[in-house]
Amino acid sequence: MILARAEAAKNIKNAAGNKSNWMKTKKIFYKDQVLVVNQRGGGIAEYYLSSGSKRTDIIFGYSDEDKYAGSMGDVLSPFPGRVENGEYTFYGEKNRIIGLSDPGKNPCHPFVKYLDWDLELIDENHLRARLQFKNGSSHDYGYPYSLSYKIDYELNNFGLIIKTLVKNIGEKVAPFGLGFHPYFSFSGQIDEIKLKIPAKKMVDFDHDLKPTGKFTEIKDSNLDFSRNKKIGSKKIDNCFFDLDFDQDQVAKTKLTSSDGIKEITIWQDSNFPYLQVYTGDNMKISQYLRRAVAIEPMSCCGYAANVPDMGLIELQPMGEFFGSWGVNCNF
Repeated sequence: MILARAEAAKNIKNAAGNKSNWMKTKKIFYKDQVLVVNQRGGGIAEYYLSSGSKRTDIIFGYSDEDKYAGSMGDVLSPFPGRVENGEYTFYGEKNRIIGLSDPGKNPCHPFVKYLDWDLELIDENHLRARLQFKNGSSHDYGYPYSLSYKIDYELNNFGLIIKTLVKNIGEKVAPFGLGFHPYFSFSGQIDEIKLKIPAKKMVDFDHDLKPTGKFTEIKDSNLDFSRNKKIGSKKIDNCFFDLDFDQDQVAKTKLTSSDGIKEITIWQDSNFPYLQVYTGDNMKISQYLRRAVAIEPMSCCGYAANVPDMGLIELQPMGEFFGSWGVNCNF
């Protein structure tokens, strides 16, 4: 077991540093929409509109490794957000996430974003990303459970639709969470962008962004974006909850350009009851600071592996999780 864990750490470090594999991508198209998915992590590298020589970005993405920062477009699983000291206890079993390249004591969004996914073109507008790992294999990164992932990315008249199916293919209950980390922007800084967040509550965080287990009513906070209003100088790195789901069980977050002409809607179904919003104030690439807003549909809050009742799913053997979210724009 020690050798297996050492090999896992070596494998994931090599994967994170293997530039030759970092940007193996596949594209899908529908009318003027283009979506690029990266094999590394199975996430969205780019999503834009292309008309002749004109390109309009919908997702603030990256075209090579040097342009990637802040978990742009990543799939966040099995733990969205942070894990305290990289350690968690589940059903009395203590584990430590290993071999991650995240700096600091609390690794963030471990760990499928580091792995190579299988990408399959189903049609010119439909791509499927798959990943599977099993307990006891060399891919035991301090997570001794077995999961399979299938993510379908599809472009159509409604925009981009992402459907995810995760199955526990092991023999024991697995702790599980899922999130996505797309950034959105119009040209320029985000201060003039109008934001509407369909939430009634916000998770209380301590100074390490760890949930206290309590919630604040949005109307009592300084981040009440329940109505469309400018972001201004607000710094947001918060998790929102008690979302307003409509009759179709969909909640919609909206971004509107300062002139009111362009609008991006990010929707999520009720299997993603949490929403993290981040205004990019600590991006490692300086020219990205406050250039885009991360709108992150999540099945649980960050630190859910360490804090009870923050949405961590106990995925039963042969049990499945299914969730969908998507993007449409009015340009």
